[in-house]
Amino acid sequence: TSPAIDSVTWRPTPDGVQFYVNTHDASASTRYYRWEFEETWEYNSVYQSSFKRVGGLPVLRSHDEMIYICWRTLPSTNIMLSSSQRLNEDRISDYPINFVPRGSIKLSRRYSLLVRQYALSEEAFNYWQQLQKTTENLGGLFDPLPARVTGNMHNKTDAGEVVLGYFDAGARQEKRIFIGYRDLPRHL
Repeated sequence: TSPAIDSVTWRPTPDGVQFYVNTHDASASTRYYRWEFEETWEYNSVYQSSFKRVGGLPVLRSHDEMIYICWRTLPSTNIMLSSSQRLNEDRISDYPINFVPRGSIKLSRRYSLLVRQYALSEEAFNYWQQLQKTTENLGGLFDPLPARVTGNMHNKTDAGEVVLGYFDAGARQEKRIFIGYRDLPRHL
């Protein structure tokens, strides 16, 4: 079972807004963590539809019918992992979970970040870490070469067949944070 997320925080930087997650396990039994997030933001459409067509004629929309406020939701795409195995305390502080650049439409009205936290076994952590290294750090001279990531799934009838994936189960914890454009410094 994943411990509760202590907090999801944000700090303005000269280049945008950096989001962080903080967690700890008082029983020191977790040690390996994985996060996902879902970001949702409210924004105005570029054009406002002030008229509608009724019987082939343009009719002014009432205030209740104005449609220029939009919402968009996107999931995270990176693998985010951390471990407190080498620390005295089972605590992760200020893990950078997401960054929104200055001037982004995401910060134009209202922004929400929903963070999901999973507790992992050491084996699951190693699988996700291997997957992260072979999928996200490619293309540089000193980056690792692509390799087959082996999980804990196997074909019972053909041991030589490559099976992709890792089976794991557990309870997740969630925490959401909201930011309005008035909460931000003027330079963002």
